Amino acid sequence: IAEGDGHKDYKTIESEDKRKIISISPNPSNANTTVSYLIGEQDNAMLQFTHSVYASHHNYFLDNETDELALTTVGWTPGLYVVNLVVNGVIIDTKNLLIN
Repeated sequence: IAEGDGHKDYKTIESEDKRKIISISPNPSNANTTVSYLIGEQDNAMLQFTHSVYASHHNYFLDNETDELALTTVGWTPGLYVVNLVVNGVIIDTKNLLIN
């Protein structure tokens, strides 16, 4: 607030959200895959894997002190999965994973 005229000035600041899925490897996967991600220290985050046809899903809560999740995909229905990074209840990033 300016002292001379009492006018309030506002400044819009845009910031890039750095939380994301960095990589999924190997992709396509036969048995095991590793998802690398970036989340904040205070985030409540999970990875959601949803089959694109059958809507079967697998959810994994993420540890804020690590930056990757190694998992087995043995027994998963083969096909394309949509991988969502969900932070504090909001989908932040999405990638695809193919299971052979």
